[in-house]
Amino acid sequence: MRKLQFLITLILITCSFLQVASPTSPFVPSAIREAKSLLREGSITSDTMLIIKAKDILQKIHEQNSTHTTLYFLAQSEYELARIAFALKDDKKFDIHYNAAVQLTEKLLEEKQDWSEPYALLALLYGYKIAKNNFTAVTLGPKSYFLAQRAIELDDKNPRAWFVWGTIKFHMPAVFGGGTKDAIDAFKKSIELFRMQPQSDSLAPDWGYLDALLWLGWAYEKEERLKEALAFYKNALDTYPQANWIKSSFLIPVQKRHGNIE
Repeated sequence: MRKLQFLITLILITCSFLQVASPTSPFVPSAIREAKSLLREGSITSDTMLIIKAKDILQKIHEQNSTHTTLYFLAQSEYELARIAFALKDDKKFDIHYNAAVQLTEKLLEEKQDWSEPYALLALLYGYKIAKNNFTAVTLGPKSYFLAQRAIELDDKNPRAWFVWGTIKFHMPAVFGGGTKDAIDAFKKSIELFRMQPQSDSLAPDWGYLDALLWLGWAYEKEERLKEALAFYKNALDTYPQANWIKSSFLIPVQKRHGNIE
C-alpha cells in the first residue's frame, strides 16, 4: 500500500514538472513577460545589466522550449546590447552582439518567413553595421532596403517597420530616393501606428516608440525645424522620464548649438 502511494505521488510530481517545462505552461509566458519587461526598461534607460538579465532568462527558455517569440526577444536583447555598444564606441562588444543578433534573426526568418518583425529588425541591424563601416553599404544597403520594404508588405500596420523605413530614407542619398522629407513621413506614420496600437497581446513586440520620437526630432533638426525637433525630444523625455540620457544626448546639444529657440 505504501509503495502504491509512493508511486502515485512520484507520478503526480513528475506530471507537475512536465507541466512547468511544457510550452503551454503558464510559467513560460510569465517568464517571457518578465524578460520582456526587463528588456524594455533596460533599452529605455540604456542599462545593460537589465538587458543581460532579460537575455539570460530568454536563453534558458529558448534552450528548453524554442519558440518564435523567445527567439525574437533573444535577438532583440542582442540588438539592444549592440546598439549601446555602438553608442559607446565599444567595437569589440558591438561585433559580438551584432553578430549574435544577426544570427538569431536570420534563424527566425528561416523558420517564420511570413512575420514582419524579423525583417524589420534585421534591416535595422544592417543599418548599424553600415553606420559603423561605410564600406558595407554596397552590400548591406540594398539588403536593408528590401528587408524593410518586405516588413511593410507583410504588415503595413507594424510601427517598427515604418520606423526602420524612416531610418533608411534618412541616410539614403537623395539621388537614390532618400531624404529627410520621406524619413519624416515614415517616422510620423510609425508614431501614429504606435499610438493606435492595442496592447492586447502582452507577448507581442511593442518596443520602438521612443526611437521613432527621437528620430523624428533628429530629422526635424536636420531640416532646421528646431521648434518641432525640441517638441519631439521633450515629448520623448516626458513619455520616458527615466531616460535621462535624452537630455544630455538630444535636448542640451540642440540648445547649445542653436541657443534659445522661441
